[in-house]
Amino acid sequence: MPDRHTEIESKHEAGPDFALPDLSAAAGAAAVSEPAGALLSAVYYDTADLRLAAAGATLRRRTGGADAGWHIKLPKHEGARVELRFPLQTPPPPTPAPPNAPDAATPRGGTAQGDPAAPPAPPAPPAPPAPPAPPAPPAPPAPPAPPAPSTPTAPAPTPAPSTPTVPGSADAADAPDSAPAPDVADTPESAPAQAAPGGLAGFAGFAGFAAAGFGEPPAAAVALAGAWTRGAPLLPVATIDTERTTRLLLDAAGGVLAEVADDAVHARALPPAAAPGPDTAVAWREIEVELVDGGPKLIDATSAVLRAAGARPGESPSKLARVLRDRIVPSAAAKARAEARAETRAGNDQAGDALLAYLAAQVDSLLLHDPSARLGDVEGVHRMRVATRRIRSVLATSADVFDRARVGPLRGELRWLAAVLGDVRDLDVLTAHLADAADFAQAATDARQHLNDALGSPRYFALLDALDALHANPPLGPAATRPAATELHRAVRRAWRRLERRHAALAAAPDATTRDAALHELRKAAKRVRYATEPAKDVGDAADRRTARRAGKAALRFQTVLGEHQDAVGARERLRALALTGTPERAFELGVLYGAEERRAEKARKRFVKAWAHRPHVP
Repeated sequence: MPDRHTEIESKHEAGPDFALPDLSAAAGAAAVSEPAGALLSAVYYDTADLRLAAAGATLRRRTGGADAGWHIKLPKHEGARVELRFPLQTPPPPTPAPPNAPDAATPRGGTAQGDPAAPPAPPAPPAPPAPPAPPAPPAPPAPPAPPAPSTPTAPAPTPAPSTPTVPGSADAADAPDSAPAPDVADTPESAPAQAAPGGLAGFAGFAGFAAAGFGEPPAAAVALAGAWTRGAPLLPVATIDTERTTRLLLDAAGGVLAEVADDAVHARALPPAAAPGPDTAVAWREIEVELVDGGPKLIDATSAVLRAAGARPGESPSKLARVLRDRIVPSAAAKARAEARAETRAGNDQAGDALLAYLAAQVDSLLLHDPSARLGDVEGVHRMRVATRRIRSVLATSADVFDRARVGPLRGELRWLAAVLGDVRDLDVLTAHLADAADFAQAATDARQHLNDALGSPRYFALLDALDALHANPPLGPAATRPAATELHRAVRRAWRRLERRHAALAAAPDATTRDAALHELRKAAKRVRYATEPAKDVGDAADRRTARRAGKAALRFQTVLGEHQDAVGARERLRALALTGTPERAFELGVLYGAEERRAEKARKRFVKAWAHRPHVP
């Protein structure tokens, strides 16, 4: 499992002459540590069309500093970014440089940090002379074989200047730099590479860069980016070298509240992300304030001190975004989803627009929680499953707003995805509930593996493409242009009538098994009501909005209590199956647990009866 790091920071730009102010003036900071330097070198990976960058995610290989490794940063959410860190692999043996490539540059400062480069092999000893061949009459004796030539020693790399170039100075971006050596990704820092013949510009495609020593990203990191890359190959798109000076903001007891990093940055876009022209090197200075154990107010206070001294708010969300600039273009579907949500906020009252805005939020949520679901995070699986169900439910309850022929296959694929997520979610709930869940450990492992296999499959990528098409090419039906209030509240009433029919079927259940199945169907109908009310509760007149909100709250109560009932029923079934295959002693223990689940289900049924008695009237 990767290390997880949550990043809450603010970025600021500063010129070469900017003098860092006294940071202890920031409210909440009692002291500032002595500065510490680090040399960081990163290679960023993306698809050829920069899908990760367009989504706000990054994948990099960093050497140098305390966090050397492979890092994947997920899109920013609620003011924070999650970074998942994988260790560096053992570096491969050195690969000969391409023809005409300049000598490699050693790290500035002359010491290796992070993932160590493999040392050059010592020269091979000369082979001993071959003994003379025995005389073979009548031929004369063979002459002795000459000594085998010794293996040449690799030339020593040319040291880079120990004094870093300050961004903003006259030669910050124009100074001649050495092209990366084959093992450049295994050194902590090197001067930015020029796109010179025989250098980085001589490599094309992922395999070429891997051979050049950048290395291939770990499969686990690549999988976490799958919702955006969808199987497209990854290749290096930029190198970013940073000379970092870090100061820690401390509390009165010496605890670390925040880090302030003063970065001199040298970066270069790589083909095919590089813009046309002879050079793509850029250099600048930026200052980052990142929380450690401090609160958000400390970031605001520290930022205010920096701005008062002449720093400016950062214009780019990340270093990579500054390097690639306008080459980062959101997909047509992502732009359409953003536009759909913006139009509804502006008050568009057509049913199609209102539902497309709701669906846009759910698709974005599904994509956002995809990586955490792949990692087996309980909440990530739950949130992804909920988004999947919401999309499917709205497509079902608003059938006239959408083209049934086009959304029918999509609903089927959403059912498949919800089922795969549901297997993991159900076992998460079961193992959290049972004190002794060891019997279900293998089933839980198998369910997670099945989920990861599904999320890496062409079928899942095709489903994501179909979700993109909801907004890039909306499958609107005849009711799409009708008033949103009319159609959305009609969908609420339709879902509520379905709920009432399911309740009527419950009364006719002849036995406990049929009753449990009827309660499960009733629970699904309650979910459909709840999801139908979500886009409807803020449109229409006061009476319609009030009805939708009451129906939604009641549906949530029904769903919650019936969900507990279904969890107990599912647990009973699994416990019974285990008891039939275990020892008599274990069967007795499982029987005790079975009885407890039966009582839990009975209590849930009684609670549902009370909740149903207090249901609102939905005309």
